[in-house]
Amino acid sequence: MKAGAPVSRRPGKPLPANHPLAKLLRRADTSTSRGQVAPLTMTPAVHSLYVQAHALLDRNALNPADALITKALDLAPGDRHLLNMRAAICASLHRLDEAEAIWRALLQDAPDDHQLLCNLGLHFQRRKLYPEAEEMLERAVALNPRHLSSRLNLGVLYAARHRYAAAMASYEAALELEPENAQVLFSIGCCLQSEYRLPEAHAAYERALKANPHHHGARSNLVFTQHYLPDFDPSANRAEAARLGASLAEKATLADRPVHHAGGLAAGKTPLRVGFVSPDLSTHPVGYFLHAMLAAIEPGEVSLHAYANSRTYDAMSARLRPAFDVWHQTIDWSDEELMRAIVDDGIDILIDLAGHSKGNRLDCFARRLAPVQMTWLGYFSTTGVATIDYVLADPVCLPPHEERFFTEKVLRLPHTRYCFSPLETQLVDRSLPSSRFLSVTFGCYQALPKINSRVLQAWAQILVGAPEARLRIRSTQLDQPAVVAGFRDRLEKLGLPLDRIETLPPLPYESYLQSHADIDVLLDTFPYPGGTTTAEALYLGVPTVTLAQPGMLGRQGEAIMVNGGFGGWVCEDEGQYIAMAVAIGRRESPRLGEAADMRSRAPAHVDGSPLYGAVRFARDWLDTLRRAWQLAASPVPAAPTVQTAPSADTDASPA
Repeated sequence: MKAGAPVSRRPGKPLPANHPLAKLLRRADTSTSRGQVAPLTMTPAVHSLYVQAHALLDRNALNPADALITKALDLAPGDRHLLNMRAAICASLHRLDEAEAIWRALLQDAPDDHQLLCNLGLHFQRRKLYPEAEEMLERAVALNPRHLSSRLNLGVLYAARHRYAAAMASYEAALELEPENAQVLFSIGCCLQSEYRLPEAHAAYERALKANPHHHGARSNLVFTQHYLPDFDPSANRAEAARLGASLAEKATLADRPVHHAGGLAAGKTPLRVGFVSPDLSTHPVGYFLHAMLAAIEPGEVSLHAYANSRTYDAMSARLRPAFDVWHQTIDWSDEELMRAIVDDGIDILIDLAGHSKGNRLDCFARRLAPVQMTWLGYFSTTGVATIDYVLADPVCLPPHEERFFTEKVLRLPHTRYCFSPLETQLVDRSLPSSRFLSVTFGCYQALPKINSRVLQAWAQILVGAPEARLRIRSTQLDQPAVVAGFRDRLEKLGLPLDRIETLPPLPYESYLQSHADIDVLLDTFPYPGGTTTAEALYLGVPTVTLAQPGMLGRQGEAIMVNGGFGGWVCEDEGQYIAMAVAIGRRESPRLGEAADMRSRAPAHVDGSPLYGAVRFARDWLDTLRRAWQLAASPVPAAPTVQTAPSADTDASPA
C-alpha cells in the first residue's frame, strides 16, 4: 500500500531561489546597507565578514552567509546592519519567529526606519498576514516615497490580494523612480498575467528583458505567454526557449553539479525509478490526464516518485497518491535540496510536467539529475533545456516536419501523448438543443485569454453566415461584472451580434458537465485550443470544430478529435473552420446528424479510443519509457526520432 500523507518539508531549509519572494527577501537583506560600502559602525574585521556574507547572500547561499553573520555578531553584538541581515537570513531559512523578533526589536528602537518597515512588511506578506504587511509597507512608503523596494513590495502585496489596479499604481510609482528596473517591469508583467491580459504581460516581459537580458523569470514567462498571441510562431518560441536554456546551462556550470546516481545503465533494469516534477498533481488538467493511467499500472512495473511543487494537496492529489512509492511536497525546497533528494532517490527517468508554466523547476533539470530526462503532459512546446533529452509526443500532435520546433529529441507514443480519465457522469438530456429550439447553439468553455481577435473575427463571420445560430461562452473569468462588461465591449467592437451571445460565469464541476446539454457543437479557440474541455465534451458526446495550427499546442484539438475517432471535425485553415461552422449553424451539414448520434450513444461512441483507454495507454507509456532507457544504455547513438510500436494485443485506433 503506497497511500499516506504527503511528506512535509522540514523547517530550517533555504527558501528556493525561484520562490516568488526569494529575490525580494534578498533585496530586503541589503536594504539598510544600500549606499554604504563600509557602515561607519563596523571595524575592518567585522566589515570583511559582512561583505563576504553579503556576497553569499546574493548567490542564495544562506547557511554559509548565516555562519559568517554569527561570527560578525560575536565581534559586534549590537550592530543594526548585521542584525537586519541576520533577520532576513532567518526569514529565508524559515526561522520565521526569530526573524520577526529581531525586526520588531530593531523597529522598537527606530520606529520610523522605512527600510525596517519594508523588511517586516515583506516578512508579514510571506506569512500571509496581509493586513499587517499592508500597514508596514504603506507606512514605509509614507515615510520615504522614493524608496523603490517599499513601492515594489507594496505592489506585490496588492497583487497577492487581487487588488490589481492598486498594484499597478504602486509599480508605476516605482518605475518613476527607476524607469528601467527589470524586477519592477517583471512584476508588472506578472500582474497583467494574473488579470489574463496576456499580450500586455508579454510586452512587459520583453521590456524587462531589454533592461536585464539575464532575468530568468521574465524570459520564462515570455516563452509561456507567447502561446496566447494571435500570431504565435513556434519557431520564435523555440529560439526564445533555447536562449533561456543556454542561460540555465551557464548558471549550472557555475554551481556544484550533482552527479546522478551511479547505479549503472543496465538495459533490462526493472523496475525503473521514474520521478514526476510538477506543481499540478492536484485538481488540474495534469491530474485529470494522469489519474486513469496511473491506476492502470500494475504494481511492481515501475517505481514512481512525486516531487509535488505546490502547497495544494486536494481530493485529486489523494486519488493520485496511491500510485507513488514516494511523495514529496517540494514547494519550499531550495534547488539544492530538491536536486539532492532526486539524486538520493536514485531516479532513472526524471519527467518534467510543467515546462515553462508556473511552478516549474527547470533550473534543476539543467543540472542533469537522472540518466534520462523528459518533458511531458503539462506543457506543449519545447523547454529549450539541453539536458532534457526527450519530449513525449504522438504522431498527430507532432508530425515529423515540426520536430524543428523542439530542442529535445522526439519520442512518440503510438497513438496519443495522453490519456483522459473517463467521466463518472453522462448528460441527463441526450437530445440536441437544435432539435428542441429549431436553431443551433454553439458553445465555448475556454479561458478568455485564448479568445483572441482572430477567434472573434472568425466567430463574427460564422454568426453572420448562420443568422439564427446562437453562441454561449462560459469562462472562469466571466464571474466579475467588470470583466464581463469589458469582454462584451470587445465583442461589440468586432461586430458580433450581442443579442445572440450569452456570456456566462463558471459553474460547479457537475453542473458544468451537465451544461453541455444546452450546446449542439463547441467552437474551439486558436492558436491556443482547448484540451481538457475538448476531451470532456467529446466523452459526453459533444463534438468540437477545431482548427489545426503548427506546433504541439496548435494541434492539441486535432490530436483529441483524431484519437477520439472523429477526425472529420478538424479543419486545416480558417476558411474551412468558418465554412464548417456556418453549415452546421444553418442546419445544412451532416455533421449535425453525427453530433446527434454521438450524444445518443455516449460514451459508447468512444469505445476502443486510445484517448480514454487507460490500460492500453499505460502499456504504451511504459514501453516508451523502457525504450528510452534502452537507448540511454546502448552504446549506439540514438536516432533523432523514436516511435514506439503499438502493443500487439491492443485494438486498432478507430477510424
